[in-house]
Amino acid sequence: MRDQSAPLWSREGTTQGDPLASLFYSVATLPLVWEMKRPAEEGPQAWFADDSAKVGDLQPVRDWWDELQRRGPLRGYHPNGKKSKLVVRAGCEERAQEVFGDTDVEILVQEAERNNAFLATRPVGKDDANEATLRQFRRLIDKGKVRQAVRLLTEREGGGALDPNDLAEADPAGRTVREVLESKHPAQSDPDPSCFLDRPLPPLTQVEITANHIERAARATKGGAGPVGGESSV
Repeated sequence: MRDQSAPLWSREGTTQGDPLASLFYSVATLPLVWEMKRPAEEGPQAWFADDSAKVGDLQPVRDWWDELQRRGPLRGYHPNGKKSKLVVRAGCEERAQEVFGDTDVEILVQEAERNNAFLATRPVGKDDANEATLRQFRRLIDKGKVRQAVRLLTEREGGGALDPNDLAEADPAGRTVREVLESKHPAQSDPDPSCFLDRPLPPLTQVEITANHIERAARATKGGAGPVGGESSV
């Protein structure tokens, strides 16, 4: 990190904004994705690099979450409940609280309540903005753009370059950006033996990667315009 002598090891959070690192991370999570496969009747799951999503009834989703908590750390993947959202239909909040109440997962309401109050996490008194956000969220979900929809819902559409010496916003302890990042990163550990393939590797294919290839890949990756936090299509 800039102006820092000690390294901040590349773990959760440090590949964001780097299109190529994100692609490598996606490949590295494939063994975990295969392990987490479920029968079709339990609902689909989707993965985008370190972001995963599961659709289904509450109890099967909770079982999936518990197994992800168990299997993930063995492969260096540490699910973070505080950054996870459970989207449920109106009327299911009580049941959702029963199933996920002992976790840090935030429960959101997908549909409008009868009193026309929209998504509870949005500011009260902005019905027009909330309704527009809800329509846009549904359009993105209908198009299969789950990651973009979740970023819209959690207000994480933008970003920017961080100075490690700056005070972190909304941190009650008054810590710097570096201190907050270090607190979020799990301690380094030896990988589990199951992370390695116990068989010969397939033959390597000679591939020539030019600057043009890298630029095209970076611009085609949604939201991957480097550390500035902009869209790669800009």
